[in-house]
Amino acid sequence: MDTTTGKELGSTTWSTGQGDSAAAAVVRLLAPAEYVGKLQLRLPIQSAVIYVNGRKLLASASGTHSLPVGTHALRVTHPEVRDFVRFVDISYGAVTQVDVVLTPLPVVQHDVEARQAAARADSRRPWYRTWWAVAGGAGLAAVLAGVVTYSLTDNFDPDVTLP
Repeated sequence: MDTTTGKELGSTTWSTGQGDSAAAAVVRLLAPAEYVGKLQLRLPIQSAVIYVNGRKLLASASGTHSLPVGTHALRVTHPEVRDFVRFVDISYGAVTQVDVVLTPLPVVQHDVEARQAAARADSRRPWYRTWWAVAGGAGLAAVLAGVVTYSLTDNFDPDVTLP
């Protein structure tokens, strides 16, 4: 309560049956921004992207993230694996550890292997697809067209008299 205006600034409820202590209830009432817990993820792929409640989390050096107390939707994604999606309960002052299991997508894994094999096979092009073979073929076609044109116009008489 604000003593000058008589307005209620905040309230909280604490019952002895809940997991939170009386100290947690005081923190929740007086400093709600500090009423947090920590989420620690064990990731098999370090380049995975982490989303909590649809918002992207920035990478942390320690691997732990501070989150408000409560239930949060967790999604870990990477282009080569199935998304890991779970609801996570965060408790006040506690570290919630989650082992993230990312299973590879068989189609993606197969496609990556096929592309690598194709790249190795394409690194050596056949001789007729090289620049010098194409340029030589074009030059040969031009010479052949000139020879054919010359042979067809050998008896050509440009003098034409009109009646």
